[in-house]
Amino acid sequence: MFILLCHEMGHFLQTRRYGVYSSYPIFLPMPFTPIGTLGAVIGMDSRIPDRKALFDIGISGPLAGLVPTLIFTVIGIYNAKVGVYHGAGFELGEPLLFKILARLIHGPLPAGYELYIGPLGFAG
Repeated sequence: MFILLCHEMGHFLQTRRYGVYSSYPIFLPMPFTPIGTLGAVIGMDSRIPDRKALFDIGISGPLAGLVPTLIFTVIGIYNAKVGVYHGAGFELGEPLLFKILARLIHGPLPAGYELYIGPLGFAG
């Protein structure tokens, strides 16, 4: 939720910077699941002045969300346990950035070993 809040506040703060009236972020709940939310929306009541403002408002959300994502990912990889791969459990594909950070923090893993990340690393 914190990453999503940072993302939406990035958009919101840029709308304020350019004088575009907008609402605060409204989170859309996901009923009856552990996921938490479907996302969030920000209502805008005025026009965006130019293309530069449109670009800045659009890009500021992903960049603001990237900061806590990288922090959580690095902490999660640092706290991850290296163990023998048993073939059981929940396995996801690894993004390239995750592989690079894991190699920088833990070095190359021996054959048959896996990183077991906790919830913070999973959130990142």
